[in-house]
Amino acid sequence: MQKKHQVFLVSDSIGETAKIVFQTALTQFDADDFEMHIFSFVKTVDEIDNIIFQAKQKNASIIYTIVLKSINEHLKRQVRKYGIISQDLLSDTIYTLQKISGTLPVNIPGQNRLLDEEYFKRMEAIEFTVQTDDGKSLVRLKEAEVILLGVSRTSKTPICVYLANQSIKAANYPIVYGIKVDEELFRLPRKKMIGLTIDSEKLLQIRKKRINTYKVKSSSKYAEISSIRRELDYANRLFQELGITVLNTSNNAIEETANIIIQLIGEEDTKTSF
Repeated sequence: MQKKHQVFLVSDSIGETAKIVFQTALTQFDADDFEMHIFSFVKTVDEIDNIIFQAKQKNASIIYTIVLKSINEHLKRQVRKYGIISQDLLSDTIYTLQKISGTLPVNIPGQNRLLDEEYFKRMEAIEFTVQTDDGKSLVRLKEAEVILLGVSRTSKTPICVYLANQSIKAANYPIVYGIKVDEELFRLPRKKMIGLTIDSEKLLQIRKKRINTYKVKSSSKYAEISSIRRELDYANRLFQELGITVLNTSNNAIEETANIIIQLIGEEDTKTSF
């Protein structure tokens, strides 16, 4: 099995800024190639040294949001000393704003984590999306603002994660050929559902790459074009039966499809308000 790239997200606060930036950037790559580790509330030199030790052991890279000046500088010295690939997400922007404003930053960690309604709404949406991923909690689907349906590898989960970071409660439900869809799905409002499809050849490429990464037996029907077409036809018939909007993800980046969905949600909200 191909080893995953290890990425340490290090913060002197909760670390959501680094996580959001990392996950957004990750949509441009194969997420299965990376493994994320979060180190929150890091505020001492000893903690930094321990993280550096682990990074050397795992050959990991470090992405960080360290506001505390002394800790930031120590981390910078250590990554240079040991040749660790790293990215400081805050310092350059803070310095630029300092030049623009002519004032000094307060250098207090966690200032972005103001405990307002929007913050809690986003955290609630992220928690909901994790708990309902891949149809894990059917009883909670009625709480969703949007439910994405599709066969395996149509980007259901990464799109849901993107939407959750926009404070949207997004759930997804897998369509599996030969397995009857749960009746609970038919009791939910159709306006909440969006079907995701993809060109068969594109899906074949994605699944072959996944098989090569995880060394699955080549005889698996998971990456056979005839099986893929059968799955997609099955899903499309279900979408027609449900009468829901269908989006083709073949040529769209994750954020492009997500923004289309956000627009569709907004249009539904407008209809409901009249």
